[in-house]
Amino acid sequence: MIGTAAGLAKLAADAGREAIGAVTEARGKRFPLVVVTGAAGSGKTVLAQHLQRARLRSYTPSAARSEQEEHIDQPLWRGRGVRFRVVPGHGEGGVRYASLARLLHTEPVVGVVHVVANGFRSRREDGAEPATEALSLDELLAHHRAEEQAELDETLTHLKMAIAAHRRPRWLVLALAKSDLYAPDLPALRASHGPGGSAPEARSIDALRAFVGTGSLRWEALPVATWLEDYRWHDEVRPTGMDAGQRDELLRTFRERISALVGHG
Repeated sequence: MIGTAAGLAKLAADAGREAIGAVTEARGKRFPLVVVTGAAGSGKTVLAQHLQRARLRSYTPSAARSEQEEHIDQPLWRGRGVRFRVVPGHGEGGVRYASLARLLHTEPVVGVVHVVANGFRSRREDGAEPATEALSLDELLAHHRAEEQAELDETLTHLKMAIAAHRRPRWLVLALAKSDLYAPDLPALRASHGPGGSAPEARSIDALRAFVGTGSLRWEALPVATWLEDYRWHDEVRPTGMDAGQRDELLRTFRERISALVGHG
């Protein structure tokens, strides 16, 4: 009897694990996992929240920066959607490093959205960035672009290891965020930041793709805008160059492309 009971208990436990596995697998297909990375202040969380929301009129972004990984689920239609995991992009790298390592090596991540802002990163208001106070706006943007490139290179190092070990993620989208602040330059920037482009970001991603194999990673660059506001630095102002309708059209295109990449389109 004891042996029979133990056998039944084992069968029940195995069935329970299989059921949990089936539910997890089904959820993974209905809500594929996408990691959102980028430098601090580039607009990662705001982008994920805008992709999640059908109506944005009453939306106001938080002034605080998250120091932890954020989970944002984006429902689409018929029980399908995307699970976004937003990796923090500031601090000394410990939380960011641990989050990237855990997600890319233990979770079934299908793709990565890496956010850059062409230097128009939002800044902390707690006095933590005194080294840039004397810079002009153009100098500040150049400084921020260098930081964005460093963040991208770190992310690509994680991706290289993950793809070599797990053959995933399968795609990367370079999100040209806050594009309302450089709308006149957007066509040229999209070309230079896409596959085969001359921008440092494009060269870095192309190098990764050549290393892991062209069939192992597809990538593209897409413009997107979220919260529309002028960028102010001391007495210099870079005005937003889009209205809400233009912003919404970029968001729609971006959302539809991510949906297609995860297999919902």
